Amino acid sequence: MALPSPPTPTSTPTLALTYFDMPGRARVLRRALALGGVRFEDRALSRDQIAALKPTLPYGMVPVLTLLPDGLVVAESQAILRYIGRMTGLYPPFKEDPLAAALVDEVLDSFDDLNERLLIPTYQEDDPEKQKALRLKLVDGALRCALELLDKRLEQLQNLPFFRDASRLFVHELVAWDYAIKFKSGGLDHIPATFIDQFKTIVAIHGKVEKATSVAPAPAVTPSGPRLPAKLKLVTLADEGASAALGRAVAVQLALRIAGLAFEDQRLSREEFEKQKHAFPNAQLPVLIVVASEGHTEEIVLAQSFAMLRYIGTLGGLYPAGDDDARRALKIDELLSHMAELYFFFDPVYQNLRPDETTGIHQALAEDVVPESLEALEKRLTQWSSKGENASPFALGGDTLTVVDLAVFALVEMLTSDAVAYIPNAIVAPYKRILCAHETVRQYPLDD
Repeated sequence: MALPSPPTPTSTPTLALTYFDMPGRARVLRRALALGGVRFEDRALSRDQIAALKPTLPYGMVPVLTLLPDGLVVAESQAILRYIGRMTGLYPPFKEDPLAAALVDEVLDSFDDLNERLLIPTYQEDDPEKQKALRLKLVDGALRCALELLDKRLEQLQNLPFFRDASRLFVHELVAWDYAIKFKSGGLDHIPATFIDQFKTIVAIHGKVEKATSVAPAPAVTPSGPRLPAKLKLVTLADEGASAALGRAVAVQLALRIAGLAFEDQRLSREEFEKQKHAFPNAQLPVLIVVASEGHTEEIVLAQSFAMLRYIGTLGGLYPAGDDDARRALKIDELLSHMAELYFFFDPVYQNLRPDETTGIHQALAEDVVPESLEALEKRLTQWSSKGENASPFALGGDTLTVVDLAVFALVEMLTSDAVAYIPNAIVAPYKRILCAHETVRQYPLDD
């Protein structure tokens, strides 16, 4: 089904957005819909109303987007934002420039990293003095560093050919605008409202979005299919430490091999990584280096595993790039976002914590977090593959392997690896759809 054109102001709503009666995670979604001229039903509900709806919601969370009139309901803010972006021209077209779309994805994921790893833990601290200490430490350390890297990356994107037209807006700029508001509003206690002012590109983007009244028309292009790069290099850690063992590169490696894309597989020791990390976006691995891609005259270094996965999937037919596949892409994006959230829970395990500190984390992961996440993933896969246990061997049904299958495979491999020995291998045993996707991917040639 093709994406609908943005409706006229008098047309019947084609979408319904459900969230609390507050800005929160829906602010950027409402802004994107408004700029795109999309008439939508804004279901702004009280906390009691959301609580009553919770058992019926995917993952028991909001926001959710309902596609009218058939009623398809999807969750996950990022997935919803990408869909709105496709509908309104706020997202680069995958077919014409999949690398530009991947760069936007990278920024979206980087802002998610900042929120999940740095800000959310401070909201979860009930002791006011401890929360104050956490936030003051962030201002002088990790938060400043993360925003410096993001600000630099946003500036780099503005200098690339696809993003040079200052009249155009993109979803990653709306997210930067949203984060600027979070800080400028003074709503983050103990973080000065002026803290964000030192990050000049983010501040400039905030001003740009504030002034925008609509989405500038995209230049006319002739669809030519994915643009194949001249060379790809995947850079990962050489050991089986945190990043590799957690599967952050596994799905990307699989996608490259299954798609038949030649690539150089470079492994860095931890010492080499420490020396080179500031040359990488977000100072992290893995990264995918794209050399001499058509339309890009310089080497592009792409971070964020799921951004790489969508890019490679687009090139290799593992991720739907056309507007007629937008709903399938929306489902894929929701599932990837859900799995990304599970990975966030493992991050503290690999920081420099004392054994007594990790014990509680390990126990929570094994007994609560992982089973709950797998249960929700299993339920969604069963629902969307239509026929439950007798469904297609592929995660989303049909006869097509997608990046979701690869992500599920990598997740199962991580959960049953020695790197997370505190997670019992049998933890995945009850989930037939998850295991089916894992077994399906095992049938493909996974090694060079």
